[in-house]
Amino acid sequence: MLKILSGLTRSRKVGHVLKFIVGITEDRTDASDLRKVAKRRLGFLNKDGFDRFGNNKLFAPLSKWSAIKREVEAIRVNAQSYEDAYNDVKMSLERQDDLKEVLRALPVAASIQVRARKKTDSKRLEQYHLSRSDFMSM
Repeated sequence: MLKILSGLTRSRKVGHVLKFIVGITEDRTDASDLRKVAKRRLGFLNKDGFDRFGNNKLFAPLSKWSAIKREVEAIRVNAQSYEDAYNDVKMSLERQDDLKEVLRALPVAASIQVRARKKTDSKRLEQYHLSRSDFMSM
C-alpha cells in the first residue's frame, strides 16, 4: 500500500485519495504507518518549495562542518593576498598624505628658521661690533 501511495502523488486526485486513506485508517492501529505517510503527503501536497516527498527544495542539504571549514580556510587564504595589497595601498596613501603635510609645513618652518637665524646673526654682529669698538677705544 505504501508503494501505491508513493505512486499516487503524480495523479490529479491525490488529495482526495490521501484524505480517504487518512479517514479509513483513523481508528485502526495496524495501519498507523500508512496513516502517518498519508498525512505527511497531504501536508506537503501542492506546497511551494517542497517536492512530492515533503523534502524542502529551497535549501541545500546540510554540509559537514569539516567541509565548510575547509572552504572557509581556502577563502581566507585567497583573501589574505587581497587584504595585504589593500593594506599596502592604504599605507602608501597615508604616507603620501603625510609627505604632503610636511611639504606644506616646510615653507612656514623654513621662514621661521630663517627669521630666527637672522636674529641670532644680527645679535652676533652687534656683539662683534661692540666688542671691537671697546677694543679700539682702549
